[in-house]
Amino acid sequence: MATTTEHGPVVADIIGIFADILDADGEISPDSDFFESGGNSVLAGVLVAKLQNALQVKVTIRDVFAASTPVQLADIVVARAAAPR
Repeated sequence: MATTTEHGPVVADIIGIFADILDADGEISPDSDFFESGGNSVLAGVLVAKLQNALQVKVTIRDVFAASTPVQLADIVVARAAAPR
């Protein structure tokens, strides 16, 4: 798994999106779990849409359930962005 510094800008973007959706400014860290922070399956759908729009990388609901922290999601986003198309 990546560290916060490896994918810093992506992690920061994801933290901002988490905070926006969960109305939790300043309360989200790189290791904050989306669901433990107040997220649910409906908000996970909103998260997916916002992540895809902001980061221009395909993210699925399944990804959010499997990797529910900003650092974990950043791993997925960076890997997909680097994958050949």
